[in-house]
Amino acid sequence: MLDRWACARASRNDGSLMSILGILFLVLSLLISVGIHELGHMIPAKKFGVKVSMLHQGSGPTLWSKKAGGTEYGIKRCLWADS
Repeated sequence: MLDRWACARASRNDGSLMSILGILFLVLSLLISVGIHELGHMIPAKKFGVKVSMLHQGSGPTLWSKKAGGTEYGIKRCLWADS
């Protein structure tokens, strides 16, 4: 015999998963948006000859960085702020 509440339980569990995925998608979208915004400052600055010594996503201690073309690119611990 089919459990008549199985569908309700499955949809409730799928809803929780979809909520978590939605939140992760939102956070990732915001991080990408902020990164693109900051590139919008850096690219024109370099084209006009302004020295850009570093471009990091976030603030706090550096988790990863790489220096290329006189600019240090990196990711910091707190991704919600920008430096």
